[in-house]
Amino acid sequence: MKAPAEEILIRWINYHLKQAGQTQQVTNLGKDLKDSSALSYVLNQLDKKLCPLSHLGETDELKRAESLIQNSDALGVPHIMNANDFIKANTKSNTIFVAEIFNTRHGL
Repeated sequence: MKAPAEEILIRWINYHLKQAGQTQQVTNLGKDLKDSSALSYVLNQLDKKLCPLSHLGETDELKRAESLIQNSDALGVPHIMNANDFIKANTKSNTIFVAEIFNTRHGL
């Protein structure tokens, strides 16, 4: 049986979170990603030099999301959304964004 794309992407995110030593786990591609931390750790796992975690201390969720988008740009992920789009926690938009990250550099 083939798993749905969303399930595969969630498992992929959780794999990288575990590799980063995080106890945080993602169960959906909407509200669980809104604060940018999970994907920031994933991007950092994919390339620590290009994707630092320095923005995680930022209290403004929009600024954190902007840094996340900048880090994804640094990896060569196609620019398909902006920070405002990301913090809306739209599952479909986030699924496409996460899929673009996975297809650009999955790190497996």
